[in-house]
Amino acid sequence: MFENHLIPSLMLSSIVLMTIVGLSPSTNIAIVGLFFGIYTIGYDLFLPIPSQIFKALYDQNWLSIPLAIFISSLFKNFIGIDEIILSWKKIRKKWRQLSAFILIIPINSVVTGLVGGTGYNHKLAFQSNLKKIYKKKPDSDLFLSVQLISVSVFPPSLLLLIFINSTGVDEISLFSTIIGPAFLYAIFCLLYLIIKINRENAYSMEFFANQKTKENSFFWKVVFLNIFFPTFVFGVVYRIVTIPEGLSIGIVLTTILIFFTKKDQYKAVLLSSFKQTAFLTSIIFFSFVCAQVFLKTFTSVGGDDFLISNILVISNDNKILLFLILVIIFILQFFFGWLEICFVFVPLLLPTISTLSIDITWFIIFVCFCIHNTSFLTPIGIKYFSRKYKFNTPRIQPNYIKRLPLFLIQSGVLISILTFHFL
Repeated sequence: MFENHLIPSLMLSSIVLMTIVGLSPSTNIAIVGLFFGIYTIGYDLFLPIPSQIFKALYDQNWLSIPLAIFISSLFKNFIGIDEIILSWKKIRKKWRQLSAFILIIPINSVVTGLVGGTGYNHKLAFQSNLKKIYKKKPDSDLFLSVQLISVSVFPPSLLLLIFINSTGVDEISLFSTIIGPAFLYAIFCLLYLIIKINRENAYSMEFFANQKTKENSFFWKVVFLNIFFPTFVFGVVYRIVTIPEGLSIGIVLTTILIFFTKKDQYKAVLLSSFKQTAFLTSIIFFSFVCAQVFLKTFTSVGGDDFLISNILVISNDNKILLFLILVIIFILQFFFGWLEICFVFVPLLLPTISTLSIDITWFIIFVCFCIHNTSFLTPIGIKYFSRKYKFNTPRIQPNYIKRLPLFLIQSGVLISILTFHFL
């Protein structure tokens, strides 16, 4: 038994150790998979991998990933942060508080870039915009902290699309089940955002006075966003359109609106969106290829049996084991990015979850609420503390005290859906 479990344990220990040393998580996962695969099985192990990857890439659900990134980038250029704050400052003094509250939910998802799950790549852009809005040093956490996951679990979130492709979970079941918890979480995070906006008295009124925001244009943007999201989910759940078809329709309509509302900027917006889509898509598929090398080796050396046997000896209670697995996933994010969690660790745990007779759809939902945003807690590694990295790479340092309310919201919603599921 010890010999059978030695190699899987060495593989898991190696990727954690190499990540702490400072090597890129995706790269070290691939290196460990290659080394142990060639050493224990041989080159024949890797012959089927290219065909498996190409087969996966030709699956239409994989096409939804670049489409989601592209539409997210278009949305972020569709409505600016200054328009959001300016409109909220105007509306909040009127009697239409409830209407404004409902309408701002999808707008908030656009601002934070969580429609496609790509918001964390725009931290410096947010900081630049906030410097224009604030008189004093901007509170970058005002919007960035809401990226914890508040609306990133709303379809068509990139997080959900990657889980659909990496685990094979049914997208219709996932979308229809997660919409309730996601909406609840979004409301609590939105309340936090509104409180932050109302408490902040450092806005530059001169900046807002110089803004030439077309109210009619902004109104139609809001109407479009509030129609698109529920229509997309309805169409996918009832099999009217597929995910790529729904995203493609959204891209066409958004491009038309951008053309009419930003005639002098639409070319730059499209070019920027193309560049961002190409960059992020390459990162995602590189992580996917690296993960496939590791997963193939780990499964071939008995990794599934290793995980099942070691987890089942802890307790006979499925609830305790599920809680333990979720805690492990949360802790792993101190060492690995969310892509490695989605592509490597969650697929590794699926055989164990099946053994525990836990519904895969609900397990993915639980994991979604365990994943914290990369701007929330930085993965641990020597390179993150090196002087060279600190001064050569501009970053926004998160204020963890300010993130505590959002962490409590996340934990509260997770506990609520766990309780609801097991009642």
